[in-house]
Amino acid sequence: MEFVRKGKPKKEPENWEKYSAMMKEKNVPDWYIESCRRIEYMFPKGHAVAYVMMAMRIAYFKVHQPLAFYAAFLSRKADDFDMEVMSRGILAKQKLEELSKKPKLDPKKKNEQAICEIVVEMEARGLELLPVDIYLSDGKKFTIEYNKIRIPLIGINGLGGAVIDAIVKEREEGKFISVEDLKRRTKIQQPVVDKLKNIGAISSLSETNQISLF
Repeated sequence: MEFVRKGKPKKEPENWEKYSAMMKEKNVPDWYIESCRRIEYMFPKGHAVAYVMMAMRIAYFKVHQPLAFYAAFLSRKADDFDMEVMSRGILAKQKLEELSKKPKLDPKKKNEQAICEIVVEMEARGLELLPVDIYLSDGKKFTIEYNKIRIPLIGINGLGGAVIDAIVKEREEGKFISVEDLKRRTKIQQPVVDKLKNIGAISSLSETNQISLF
């Protein structure tokens, strides 16, 4: 059965000759044997049922629990999430149009396209993405916060796993009192600090540990 379902008669002619001879010995009609030989591939019912059940679950959560659905989806695609593009609706739309015009996309670009579609859909449904925050953002997962979705640290393009882990570990020890303190405790380099500054993730921190009296 699996031999025929997977379309192997044409790929493995020697085995097919053996099986077809066995069917003839059992007086299986010629039309049936020929049909088996011609089959390319048959999708199993079990797989079909599983896919339908999965689609129903996805549809349910997308309609009734949209924040949980979108947070989970984006968390799965977090490695390809570019905050500078995706957090701005118009840029996400432009990126989606750009990718849609390309005849062929590599796996990374396909992921970007899927993310753009979801972000544009979220905006159409009135759901908002919150920017990265040095304290409030999870390291790698999108989280639900006040009926909005907070972008994780990994959403910052170019921010590596080691840097993310260092920030998360140190903030659990206590708040950063300045940018200087952040750099000292996490060992992050100036280019990373500049990225965090540019997106407003550390806007609450002063530059140094020193306090100005005037």
